[in-house]
Amino acid sequence: MQVHLLNAPSLSSNTPTPDNIVVSGFKSNDAQAILDGFIGVKSDGSSYVPQKLAVNGNSTLYQRVVKPEYTDDIYVMSHTGTTLLFSFREKQAAGPSGVTSVNASGFVPDYTTLVRSTRFLN
Repeated sequence: MQVHLLNAPSLSSNTPTPDNIVVSGFKSNDAQAILDGFIGVKSDGSSYVPQKLAVNGNSTLYQRVVKPEYTDDIYVMSHTGTTLLFSFREKQAAGPSGVTSVNASGFVPDYTTLVRSTRFLN
């Protein structure tokens, strides 16, 4: 599997948490099951309902998960038996006080551009 990113933004070396973008690959077209397995259920027991998008012609799910401990922006993109999950930890709280220790929300546009530049080559 190859992933080709076109015009991907370069994130500054001053990024507070340079490891807060994760890309995982799966041999599956079941984007909903992959998303559900990654984010689980809400604290009230209900499921998240992702936004359905088309990114470069590929079926894509988007979910923003806001919890007291963190905020994540997640995209799940499928193409011919392969699914990529992109996760960006936008904010991270510091322990039980709930004080935000990392706030990378200013990088959300760069992250979105990176995801939207993904092209499957096959």
